[in-house]
Amino acid sequence: MFVINVLKSIIILLLFNIKLYKSDKSSLSDFDGLLLNLGQGYNLTTKSVISHDNLRKILAGVGSGNKDATYYFALLKMYGITVTRNMTIAAEHFQKAAALGHIEAHTAYGVLLLSDRSNPDSEIIATRYFRKAIEMNDLNAPWLLAK
Repeated sequence: MFVINVLKSIIILLLFNIKLYKSDKSSLSDFDGLLLNLGQGYNLTTKSVISHDNLRKILAGVGSGNKDATYYFALLKMYGITVTRNMTIAAEHFQKAAALGHIEAHTAYGVLLLSDRSNPDSEIIATRYFRKAIEMNDLNAPWLLAK
């Protein structure tokens, strides 16, 4: 299982770097491409749709403090799936999910922070989240920290 996770991380890294190489770097930050990839483990893209019934279940989970539901809702807000896209609310929910112990949420929140050029402290805060993700064995965090 560990080897499979390492291979997945390497493939994501390679695809991410290829995407950056082919793109117009003046319009794409180093982390914008990765933001689009955060939901792939849940088969989410900007074109995904979920039912209102499932959204109600997710919101109930968020309300009860479920870390997985909170992370998933952050992805929905980030992509604008069935809800209005709102990066601020997405960031708040990634941060909440991380506080609840969701491993991937630490990395996602760090990536979101780095994509926000308006906060001068975002790199310092993101580094803390990446380090925590590394402690929790998230395989995506080490190479992000190295960037």
